Amino acid sequence: MHTPLIDNPTPETVDYLSLSEVTRLCALSHEEAAELIEFGAIQVESFDLGERYVSSSQVAALQHACKLYHDYDVDLFCVVLSIDFMRKIADLEDQLSVLTALSPRILKR
Repeated sequence: MHTPLIDNPTPETVDYLSLSEVTRLCALSHEEAAELIEFGAIQVESFDLGERYVSSSQVAALQHACKLYHDYDVDLFCVVLSIDFMRKIADLEDQLSVLTALSPRILKR
């Protein structure tokens, strides 16, 4: 028996957190969060009903960087640098996994 295909598959959903939730999770003040937005470390994805929303995929790197900020008393610019490096490392790891999947024998040396 033939099974019909779904006409309109649901798009992949992205989870968002409000900026208030992000500041609470990362133990940041609203001023610190505003500075990180200005530096581009926090990228606001959506704005709804007076609240700014951030993709949940940003939160893990931000939490790690903020832990460095609090534990080692570095300035916010160092937080921005560490977030940028963590994002680049994640991108490179993704590229490496794709290359490994495409040519496993070449990369095993």
